[in-house]
Amino acid sequence: MDNRARTMQNMPEDMIIRQVGNLVRCDPASGAGTAQRMGIPRPVEDAAE
Repeated sequence: MDNRARTMQNMPEDMIIRQVGNLVRCDPASGAGTAQRMGIPRPVEDAAE
């Protein structure tokens, strides 16, 4: 999760939110951990839609 967060840090915010939404759908723990590291307060599953 740390590597993923470091890689995503220069991405536009809308892309980060979409990616975190995809992660939450695939693996809720990984998505939540990445969101926390990215400073996203609460990952939303439908952000990927």
